Amino acid sequence: MGRSSMSEAENKTGKGARVPLTPDRIVEAAFQVIEEVGLDEFSTRKLALKLHCEAMSIYHHFPSKAHLMDALVDSTLADLPPVPDDLPFPERVRVIFVGFRAVGLKRPSFFQFLSVHRLNTPFALTVLDRIIAEFRIVGFDDRTAAHLFRMLGYYVMGATLDETNGYAKGGTSVQVITEDDLRRDYPNVSAAGAYFSAENWDAIFHRGLNILLSEIETLARELPARKA
Repeated sequence: MGRSSMSEAENKTGKGARVPLTPDRIVEAAFQVIEEVGLDEFSTRKLALKLHCEAMSIYHHFPSKAHLMDALVDSTLADLPPVPDDLPFPERVRVIFVGFRAVGLKRPSFFQFLSVHRLNTPFALTVLDRIIAEFRIVGFDDRTAAHLFRMLGYYVMGATLDETNGYAKGGTSVQVITEDDLRRDYPNVSAAGAYFSAENWDAIFHRGLNILLSEIETLARELPARKA
């Protein structure tokens, strides 16, 4: 198929209207397909069907699937909320990591990829550099800044993975434990189970984040004493 024929195919929707195929349109459609079919089933062929175009038309904008996935990472990070300049530390940090959870909840299937992908595109590195700078600005040394960033990352990424793809959606054992058995033999699990449901996740997440940020704020207050 020639380029002119390909352009006609890629620009047609189901109603026959001509819509230009752009990188932004491809990225948005890719997010939709990933959430519809799951990360493991995502392919450029299925994406092309979504866009009513030839698969090769996508490669005209993204040379490989890996290039497209990098673009999806950058687009997700671009959705992180801006940090108001007038917020004090560590509230600035709170905005950032609450934002990470929000983008994960928005795109749970893609978050499986984002959470384990090295954020090393130029744009992603810029985002990471700015986040780590929040710890350096208040006076933490390189080592401590790295530790605090990683600690919060562990918490937020782990919590978001669990909420979107983990315990609540995981498999179960073959042997069935009845509610009566649970209350009799495992009373602590039974009592805690009432608070494991999705309606409790926000409260649990923010309580844990508050504990971490409170400790970080204490460390920040001690910085002048350590420097003296």
